[in-house]
Amino acid sequence: MKNREKIGVTILIMILVSMVFLFGGIEKQTEHRTASTALAKTEITITDYRGRNVTLSYPVERIVLLQHHAAWAMRLLGVEDKVAGVSKHLSEAGMYPKLSSKPVCGTWQHPNYEKIAQLRPQVVITFHPNPGPGVVEEAARKLEPFGIKVVALRFTQMRTSQFEILAKILGKERKAKEFLKWRESRLNPVKEGLRGLEDKVRVYNEPDFRGPYVTRPERSIDFAGGNNIADEILPPEAMEKSMEKEVSAEWILKKNPEVVIIGDWPPRVTGYRVKSCTKATKQIKEFTQRPGMEKISAVRNSRVYVMDYELSAGATSWIGALYLAKILYPQRFKNLNPGQIHKEFFEKWLRIDYQGTYVCPHPWAK
Repeated sequence: MKNREKIGVTILIMILVSMVFLFGGIEKQTEHRTASTALAKTEITITDYRGRNVTLSYPVERIVLLQHHAAWAMRLLGVEDKVAGVSKHLSEAGMYPKLSSKPVCGTWQHPNYEKIAQLRPQVVITFHPNPGPGVVEEAARKLEPFGIKVVALRFTQMRTSQFEILAKILGKERKAKEFLKWRESRLNPVKEGLRGLEDKVRVYNEPDFRGPYVTRPERSIDFAGGNNIADEILPPEAMEKSMEKEVSAEWILKKNPEVVIIGDWPPRVTGYRVKSCTKATKQIKEFTQRPGMEKISAVRNSRVYVMDYELSAGATSWIGALYLAKILYPQRFKNLNPGQIHKEFFEKWLRIDYQGTYVCPHPWAK
């Protein structure tokens, strides 16, 4: 009987020991999986616009923003508190007071490396220039010894990928998807309204009003159904690389554009702080008085416009595409109100009061 009791006790002890090892193993496996999951969430690798693979802490919590075109995205994603310093260009814009009050760290062309190092960001988000001098690579070489990563993003030409990358490194993918879904809903009427379009309006686009005559393709013009006369004289990669070409007055006369779009950047005769079209009207008059321009269709029919560069090719060129659709095809888009959608973007997504003058003339913009 005693032997049976001893055997029973021994078996019980063995079972208890086995359970200890079993649950201990399960616990270790769980800890390992948890640790692996945590590790996976502490870093993220993205490919920036220059094709550089950059591994960052996730989500990024401290940023110096030299890419001033991304200010709207930072505001929309609700991450302004993560910005430790900004570009001089952003502080001068005046549209984002919270960001504008941050320490200035130079510009993407000329970063203030000493100031950036003092602010100790995890990452510097900078601009991707074309034709692409080595400013990005130089910034990376100078800042990475301080443990600061450099990411180049390009917020122009209706791109969504750069916005999505920014949202990803900030852990704001859901917010980004919500916005892009809304944006698509506002762009769809233009896509639908252009169905069956055969004869596209000929457009001459002059960025920055520099002259004598410099032109380039813009995705917003293509989206709005325009026939950008620059497309035929530039290579296929011109839009992606923002290539420009100087042309002659004779060439413009020969192409006879029906609409002229002058991109305002600089001298800033449009924008958030501009209250009227007074200065833009003078710019239009100056264009129409260039030798020979009185002969082109756009001038004869008063279809010369000045558009804020941010809308024509910059960070919010998707809104510019709405204005352009209305300009190019007013009969097709009688019910389209670009100014109202612009206002909605400001108030719903940026949480900023809508103001400013962005397209001149603009009898239908508000």
